[in-house]
Amino acid sequence: MDTPRELISPEQSQVLVLALAALCASIGALVGWKRGGLKAAAFAGAVGLLVWPLWKAHEWATRFDPGTGYFGLESVWLLLGEAAVAVALGALIGRVWHHLTGHSRP
Repeated sequence: MDTPRELISPEQSQVLVLALAALCASIGALVGWKRGGLKAAAFAGAVGLLVWPLWKAHEWATRFDPGTGYFGLESVWLLLGEAAVAVALGALIGRVWHHLTGHSRP
């Protein structure tokens, strides 16, 4: 039986996530401009750019290290930690967005 192949290569995933970060930043800046002007546009664009460093942090946390046997995808604590980071970032972004625009939703 053959070993299953990956759907996309690690290199392709890097390009895809980088393109997604650029797209999120662009859309965020446009929405920010329509909702709150220059400050909101700059903030929303910067939030879109968070996709890249968050992806790199996730990639590092879920790595496989053959020397130690560490495999992050097996860790429930890692999953809970990433969920906590997502909730905290969402709350912080929402508070700043509301402060900049007076809107509770984008």
